[in-house]
Amino acid sequence: MRDAKVARFGPDHPRTLNALAHLAVAYRSARKFEESARLFEKTLELRKSKLGPDHPDTLWTMAKLGVSYPNVGKQAEAVALLEEALGRARKLSGPMPARLEWVVGALAAAYDGGGQYARSEPLHRECVELARKRHQADSPRIANALSQLGRNLLQQRRCAEAEPILRECLAIREKVAPRNWRTFEAKALLGGALLGQKKYADAEPLLLAGYRGMSGRAGRMPPAAEGPGRLHEALDWLIELAEARADKGAAARWRKERGHGGQVR
Repeated sequence: MRDAKVARFGPDHPRTLNALAHLAVAYRSARKFEESARLFEKTLELRKSKLGPDHPDTLWTMAKLGVSYPNVGKQAEAVALLEEALGRARKLSGPMPARLEWVVGALAAAYDGGGQYARSEPLHRECVELARKRHQADSPRIANALSQLGRNLLQQRRCAEAEPILRECLAIREKVAPRNWRTFEAKALLGGALLGQKKYADAEPLLLAGYRGMSGRAGRMPPAAEGPGRLHEALDWLIELAEARADKGAAARWRKERGHGGQVR
């Protein structure tokens, strides 16, 4: 298909460039990360030459390349590209194009990947505002943004601030998809926020429900969502809870569970 479009329209025709971009996305979905990154690099070079560095299509490609780079070991390059893409998008005349709004969350995730949680926090808050603007109050998109913001605050040990954000996230998840693994993830996150405030009695049922719900759905949790990491996170909180209560037996059982890879036995 790509070769056919090149032959028909030429190597830098918009339809050819669209085909290249779609193929790069397909490669990334298939976890062919090297091929995907190379195609995004080629598409970015051609779009810069054809459309200029500030065209929305160029900025979209730049950001997609930035998202792809961590998969090929280029974390620093990823952050630099995403920062450039978002900076240029903010300088466009008028409001930022809707098709580029996702770059805010992409840069936040890149900062999180480097442990720069204070730097990513305002971007996560912006994602929540954008989601509220674009979607209905019970939209999973809002829940997703709230989850990322809540997790960011937990990483900063600001558990009291995270609690109301994660409660709202869980309320949406329970209303829209009560049996989905993300609902159980939200329970674990809220449990983690309560644990961080030493609200042990309130934290325990949420942590147990969250861990067991995710563990029972481990095969249905997409690899891109870091399913096993979520299980280990919940187990770490259960271990912390047991240790806070000086319950050595429970702590040992949860450690053993974690050693088995986080699967209910």
